[in-house]
This record gives sequence, structure tokens and C-alpha cells, in this order.
Amino acid sequence: MLNPGHAGESAWVYLSTYGGGLLGGDALSIGITVDPGAHALVATQASTKVYRSDRGASQRLRARVDDDSLLVLLPDPVVCFAGSRYTQDQHVHLADGASLVLVDWLTAGRIGSGERWQFDEYRSHTRIWRGERLVLHEGLVLSPEHGVIRGGNDFAREFQKPGNS
Repeated sequence: MLNPGHAGESAWVYLSTYGGGLLGGDALSIGITVDPGAHALVATQASTKVYRSDRGASQRLRARVDDDSLLVLLPDPVVCFAGSRYTQDQHVHLADGASLVLVDWLTAGRIGSGERWQFDEYRSHTRIWRGERLVLHEGLVLSPEHGVIRGGNDFAREFQKPGNS
């Protein structure tokens, strides 16, 4: 974790991994608390690279945001390499007077290396509470078990033909 100089009264924190990515068996657990009246930006130095592995890698985030505070979660995208498996689980608990900005995104893989949608599995679950009430429960699973995700360049060319939208 890096904590560089910042502007204003917000805390800026950049998460980084040793070695530039996640290997099979890696399991990150991140805990964040934003105290009353505080502002925090949590970002990453670069994309979260997930390397090929049958064991898979995971990331778990738990955050608590108190009254009159703001949490901005602004990571770079997750990039799953061919043959990789990745699971993330995010829980954010907001006090009634708290604010949250959350960006959660992924790429199709290393497209320049011909690895468009060539990962084995991507799973993401996000839950956000305001007080005791669950206000968002979002889940995404991308896996060949649930349908074709590997289209590669042939799929892209077919999709771009006139009349396809």
C-alpha cells in the first residue's frame, strides 16, 4: 500500500501487489474504515493482472464508511490472462450520512496478445448496505460453463458485419 502526497484533506491510498499481479492461490484481503467526516480515495497503481492457474486467485474487500464521510474506490481494471481464474467479493457498509463512489471493471484480457475472453472464470460479487438495509447486491459470473465467452477476433468481425447490432 502506498500513501503519496495529496491535495486537500482527503487521504489517498494506492494498493499494489508484489510482483505486479496475482498468481494461483493468491488471496488478498483488504479492510477499509473511513471515520466520521473523513474522505478517502483508494486506487491502484496499475491494472490487476491475473495470471494463468488452475487454482485461481481472489480478492476480498470489506469497507465501513461512517457518517458525513466519503469513500472513492477507483481501481484500474482487472485483466484476466488466458487460462486464469479470479474471484472478488466486495462488501461496503455505509452509515446513513455516508457517500460512496465505486468503479468496478474488467477488460476482455490481453487483447493485443490474442487473449480476448480466454480466461477460464471470472466471478464478482458486490454488496452495499446503507445502515442495516442491503441496497445493492450485484453478481457477475463469466465462465464457459454458462455459455460462450470466447469469441476472439472471428466473433468481433462477425459482430461488426452490416445488419448485426
